[in-house]
Amino acid sequence: MNPSVLPKRFRSLPTAAALVLLGAGSWADEVWNTSGSGVWSNGALWLDGIAPPPGGDAALALRFAGDLARAYTATNDLGAPFVLNRLILDPNTFGPITIASDAGKSLELGGNNPQVVKGGAGTASITSSLTLHGAGGTVSVDGGNFGALNLAGVIGETGGSQMLIITASPLSPNVQRIAVSHF
Repeated sequence: MNPSVLPKRFRSLPTAAALVLLGAGSWADEVWNTSGSGVWSNGALWLDGIAPPPGGDAALALRFAGDLARAYTATNDLGAPFVLNRLILDPNTFGPITIASDAGKSLELGGNNPQVVKGGAGTASITSSLTLHGAGGTVSVDGGNFGALNLAGVIGETGGSQMLIITASPLSPNVQRIAVSHF
């Protein structure tokens, strides 16, 4: 079926269905459903109305997008550390997205093939402390094709993990930067 003959609201369904069928792995997705600031424990701010589990899970993927020209901060108040496998940041706006943690809280990327992925044309920042704990020893950070990804929190590692930074190819000069402040 030609997607262009579908009503506009249904045109993204084939793409979404393909992503589900192709599978994003065995990750459980939680999607931030607002372009407003708030804490992760507030279930009303998540697409399914349920906050992620306290402490997280090594198979968990969190997705944050921005569609308005205003900044917001999504603050981890659920774990020290809060464990996750994927952190997907998709600021499609001029308003930057910031991922923070309350005092004494932190993020840990773990499980199989953990990643920080940045898409969209806007700026995304992670100001939370971040621990790398990939099962294979590597945590990938993909800066996407546009905008900036700032890793401004303290970054540590356990078990000899390393960070692999992926940037766009030389044919995609739109990457402004991936900035790592405290490694």
